[in-house]
Amino acid sequence: MDLKHILNEVAERIKKSDEFKQLDKEEQQRFGQVVNQDFLSLKSGGDVPAVDYSAQTNGQALQLKVSLKGARPPIWRRLLVSDTLTLHQLHEVIQAAMGWTNYHLYDFQYGDIYFEEMEEEVEQGSSNFRKIHDSNEALIGNVLVKEGQKLEYTYDFSNNWEHTILLEKKEDKEAAEPLCLKGRRANPPEAVGGVQNYNHALKLLDDPAAHGEKVEFYRDLFAGQDPGHFDLGETNEELRMSLDSKQFPL
Repeated sequence: MDLKHILNEVAERIKKSDEFKQLDKEEQQRFGQVVNQDFLSLKSGGDVPAVDYSAQTNGQALQLKVSLKGARPPIWRRLLVSDTLTLHQLHEVIQAAMGWTNYHLYDFQYGDIYFEEMEEEVEQGSSNFRKIHDSNEALIGNVLVKEGQKLEYTYDFSNNWEHTILLEKKEDKEAAEPLCLKGRRANPPEAVGGVQNYNHALKLLDDPAAHGEKVEFYRDLFAGQDPGHFDLGETNEELRMSLDSKQFPL
């Protein structure tokens, strides 16, 4: 018996188990997605699409917590968005809410699956052993389907600003437009060169005895900025203006 057949048998036995039947529908759905992603791709040589991430969703409101990985003290935003947003639209929301400048490339990662903004001539599929989907087509509600699930988001591949997106809550009500509910601290200046440099810069700026060219560079870079500042009203105004300019189809 080959590995493909064994994996398929294991999946079928799990589905027939009492433990599986006691799971709620969302958990069963997620298991089905994992089966499609891992088992069916093995049986078909990777030609069968794992999940239809562009399938229509029901317009539920999703409460997401977006945290900048490695930032000390923590930097995060709590967002309310519709599950009908594409991942590219979610990227635009994160850029505005976090305070990034949207000058660089990005991707989302869920397990071994990546979501990127793809050029028209590039087909979705596998490239360099990566399963890639178009972020302009994938809906957030088809990626994060259960509370507690996480999605990774990286902005600017040279500085690697990595974020964790946690689905905190699914609500029955519909989300009219993206909204920031809460947050902590200002985002780092992009020119600081990554989260480790940012953490180091804060330590130097807090040390009255520190001196030298690097300290002066950081002082100029942070001039007029308070790293501990977060204003919810300003964030939502920036979010509104940014999304209005892009004419989101919400």
